[in-house]
Amino acid sequence: MARTHSAPVFLTGVLLLPVGWMLLVPLGGRVADAAYRSDEDFYTLLGLCGGLLILGSIFLILGSIFRALRKIDRLNSTADTVPAQQPASDEEPVA
Repeated sequence: MARTHSAPVFLTGVLLLPVGWMLLVPLGGRVADAAYRSDEDFYTLLGLCGGLLILGSIFLILGSIFRALRKIDRLNSTADTVPAQQPASDEEPVA
């Protein structure tokens, strides 16, 4: 099973968040302006892509935080365990 590190996934989510916001609000929000009504479909598509990027980045950020917390919990739960002792052999050492 391949292990994924949560730091690159978290950073990807953080970097995609402003990109999605730029597509959603400044570019996608131009549909409300009368000057841009001719390209309404294009800017609506940009707004939808921006919204999907925002949702995806939030999913990546929360997923990486959840994975990191699970890893920390797993490390803390195994830190308090005592290793099992070796069973005594059936033969007694000769003195």
